[in-house]
Amino acid sequence: MNKQKSSGRNMAEYQNELGQYMDATKQQTQAINRELNRQQNLFAAANGMEAATKEHLKAEQQVLNDLEDQSRRATLQLVAAKQQYDRIMQEYNQKLEDVKLLHSRIDQQIADKEGQQRQVKKLLADWQQQNILLQKQQRTAEQIAGGMLDDLPPLEALRPYQPSQSADQPANCVKSGKNHANADFWEKKQHTSLQLKPLPQDEADTENPPTTEETAEEPKPSKKQTLLSYLICIGLAVMLAFAVRTWALMPTIVSGTSMLPTLQPYDKLLTTPLPYWLDEPARGDIVVFQPPNEAEGVFYVKRVIGLPGENVRIEDGMIFINDVLLHEPYLDNMQTEGYINTQVPVGKIFVLGDNRTVSHDSRDSDVGCIAYEDICGQAVWRIYPFESFGSIE
Repeated sequence: MNKQKSSGRNMAEYQNELGQYMDATKQQTQAINRELNRQQNLFAAANGMEAATKEHLKAEQQVLNDLEDQSRRATLQLVAAKQQYDRIMQEYNQKLEDVKLLHSRIDQQIADKEGQQRQVKKLLADWQQQNILLQKQQRTAEQIAGGMLDDLPPLEALRPYQPSQSADQPANCVKSGKNHANADFWEKKQHTSLQLKPLPQDEADTENPPTTEETAEEPKPSKKQTLLSYLICIGLAVMLAFAVRTWALMPTIVSGTSMLPTLQPYDKLLTTPLPYWLDEPARGDIVVFQPPNEAEGVFYVKRVIGLPGENVRIEDGMIFINDVLLHEPYLDNMQTEGYINTQVPVGKIFVLGDNRTVSHDSRDSDVGCIAYEDICGQAVWRIYPFESFGSIE
């Protein structure tokens, strides 16, 4: 009986231990399942991250491919633009050469026309000289003819020949030959009308010689005197032309675009210093001057903006003279670039080009304000091209 109790107690303990072991096993199984679930979740998350990374890398690779394509297209466009620019520059240079050739031809034509005008003037002067000599000869011939009219025979003596009743003796007829008093007169009159010269003294009428006033001729100058007078006239004309060219009117050709739209490239102007002999430059004048930064013989054409003693301020694209806004209708709504705030010295002027974006003028330190003694004159007249002929404003 004790064995049975002991055996029953062992079985209960065994069952109890078995139950505890099964509980522990179940807990371990649950823990393992939880760990497996966690590992599966981590694996799924890793797969998701890998897929996302692949998509991101794919997207970035596509972006890189697109950028590479855009760069390749931009390079091709840049090459095409460079080729087009080179072609345009070649065409521009060719047109510029054509324009220069055209200007040279026009200058040659102008020179030819001036030469023709000089020839016409010379021919006109020669014709006037010949006309004066012809008039003198005509007056001399008229004087001779007038003197001879006094010696004309009466009309009865010029009647046709009528034989008288006596055939041996002609009556009341005009005798022919040089023995007749009027025969030499008719020869002299015919000679005068043909030659327009006074008759020689030995052929004149000996009975009624003309007076001294009728036959006297003006003394003709010798060839040396004529040549000397021509040389003197030519010298005086050259001196006068040089004086006008140097001190009165100087031709000037515009080079560049710094005075657009007022002056075009290759415009031919007449410049004169006469206005500044008695007065000083005025605001708005277009002056020609020798800049201090250029070699001798290189001139600039600019417009007077600031006068001596004035404060010139350039700010926000506008010009202020002594803090007063300057109105410039010739600029065609163009603004003045840069910033300047300066006082114009005495005896100098502040100048600007009308094309403010490209003009090299008093805004630059190497030009600065221009002294009066460097001003060559004022541009007052445009003589070429002919469609723009007239005064300059």
